[in-house]
Amino acid sequence: MASTSTSTDYASTLIALSLSSSQPILRFGTFTLKSGRQSPYFFNFGLFNTGALLHSLTSAFADAILASYPSIGLPSATDAPEVLFGPAYKGIPLVAAISTELARRGRDVGYCYNRKEAKTHGEGGSMVGASLVGKKVLIVDDVITAGTAIREAHRFVVAAGGLTVGIVEALDREEKGAGELSTVQEVEQELGVSVVSVVKMRDIVNWLREQGREEEMHAMEEYRKVYGCALTRVIRPSLRSPSCNFISTLLIPNSVVSKSLLSVRDSKRET
Repeated sequence: MASTSTSTDYASTLIALSLSSSQPILRFGTFTLKSGRQSPYFFNFGLFNTGALLHSLTSAFADAILASYPSIGLPSATDAPEVLFGPAYKGIPLVAAISTELARRGRDVGYCYNRKEAKTHGEGGSMVGASLVGKKVLIVDDVITAGTAIREAHRFVVAAGGLTVGIVEALDREEKGAGELSTVQEVEQELGVSVVSVVKMRDIVNWLREQGREEEMHAMEEYRKVYGCALTRVIRPSLRSPSCNFISTLLIPNSVVSKSLLSVRDSKRET
């Protein structure tokens, strides 16, 4: 199942950097995943552990975000995310650094993260940073594995009064979950939003092919034959529009986002 797609420049750059660091962030071999699968590669995002490496990662994140949301952070933006949300703990440095990188590019975007335990003194609460009330929120994560953490992050956003309008992750492994869909595809269908990925498995395969690393490339392709999901996604309607007047025409019946958006719409009507 060879990939014929073209990788983005930021994906190729991040892959090359991940292999050239003193502690290889992207490694090839045989790795046992939590699912029990034997994977021919492993991406350890915890090793982006210096200022220079973190900046390279967040720069790639910013590229991916701007490619998907060109008007984010502009005063004239009406349909772009307004706040980045990073679930504790890995999401905290990510949203802070990505927000800083976007500001360096002239895009001022708020960021917020949750505490693992609610604070009972001072300002209290479980959220830190920009308010999510009535805001369009982009959730940031490293890898969506089982989807448990990203669904919890969405619940935090809804509980804080925000609207999840998208998700951005560092890596999409593009492999099947419990069924034929990948976890990313399941999350997209359940929440009714698109997941943007900085690097996809197909990008790694393409990079290996371009570098002539045939053995590793073939191992990746054999793994994909067994566990790979369909690369063509059926993504439900985008919920990026902030207009509550038209929410009912955009909603997916019974989805989590549908219920939260209808609640916001109805509360606005009551006031």
